[in-house]
Amino acid sequence: MKRLLILLALAIVVLPLVTVQIIPTDCPQPYVFQARILEKLGGEGGLRYFLVEQIKGDAPDDKFVVLISSSYTRGSSSMNFEIDEELWMQGELMTQEVFYGKQYLFFDDYSELYISQVKNKGFWPDQLTELRILYLSPFTSFFDVPYAFLYPFVGEGGLRTYVFVIARAALVVSAVFFLIKNRHKKQSLALIALTYSLLAMALTIPTLTGMY
Repeated sequence: MKRLLILLALAIVVLPLVTVQIIPTDCPQPYVFQARILEKLGGEGGLRYFLVEQIKGDAPDDKFVVLISSSYTRGSSSMNFEIDEELWMQGELMTQEVFYGKQYLFFDDYSELYISQVKNKGFWPDQLTELRILYLSPFTSFFDVPYAFLYPFVGEGGLRTYVFVIARAALVVSAVFFLIKNRHKKQSLALIALTYSLLAMALTIPTLTGMY
């Protein structure tokens, strides 16, 4: 029993970490790359421009300009990137036909990318959001019990989402029932709690694919 409990605990830790590496983040971005900051090119308000040099990944040129936006680019709240700092980024090519307005600057000698995400501590911001959702799912699944009754009136995710709401609600009710039934058996309580947590995560994974 002890070995089984350890395996379940490890699965609870590992499952979210593996899942976020498999599920794509955001909508597909044409450019995902690692780059080195070469020069700060200025900017106004919440927009900052940097000249960067490609290290690896897909990029339009060896050297190009990236635009970081405090309101759009996730993972770049400070925007205080330093010269020679190396960063992983995702972004799309900017053109004057699409990105028009005085707030946007273009540099004739370089291609320019509008950055959607900057990787932080080994994870993309969307992956950190997914990790938080999965690790909290054993607790947030309790809200699915009343939500299962309200969903036909207020839900917006369609039948597929409703099925998983009902499944998590049923899981919560079943777990509570078995916890009460085995309340005097410590190892059984641990087994039920760990199994419930793992299943709650598994039933939350399909909802992540509909986030983007």
